[in-house]
Amino acid sequence: MTEHVDEGAAGETSGQPLYGATWGQAIVRFFKKYARFKGYASRSESWWAIASIFGTHLAIAVMAAVLIIVFFRDDVVVVNSEGPGGVLLFPGPSGVILGASLVLQMLVFVVAVVPALSLTWRRLHDAGLPGPMVFLWFVPLAGWFVLVVFHVLPSQPEQRRPEWDDPRDAVPRTSRSPDS
Repeated sequence: MTEHVDEGAAGETSGQPLYGATWGQAIVRFFKKYARFKGYASRSESWWAIASIFGTHLAIAVMAAVLIIVFFRDDVVVVNSEGPGGVLLFPGPSGVILGASLVLQMLVFVVAVVPALSLTWRRLHDAGLPGPMVFLWFVPLAGWFVLVVFHVLPSQPEQRRPEWDDPRDAVPRTSRSPDS
């Protein structure tokens, strides 16, 4: 007997994980559960959101690079410093494009940082780990690698703790699968 969360209109903010979430469902839950640190998040919810954030940052960077390379490549100046290499300067329009892309990158970060932290917190709960392990995010490289590994871990419903449950979801909305 497999139980599935009934994701009706009210279920979009359910504290239960949505296993097999589509991209659209994951993004809706990512923003609707903006700062909810209680409850659980499935791997699909987590990976769709992470891929979307990464893809947005990548798209902004690629668009800026293409614009600079195609239209303003002669505007980029390499200033030789002592020793090997040099410093790239972006005067004129290329500097404006670069600056605008950095502002957009920062805006995406500001909009996504709290929901990403809460999503990771809930994903850790779903994997049977305490949410405060999200602070490994602040340990460069090693912490990020550990969190990626934690995001890959399977769900561990048997390791859930009552204090992790979302009080707004006191009665889980579940339905039996057709095969039961």
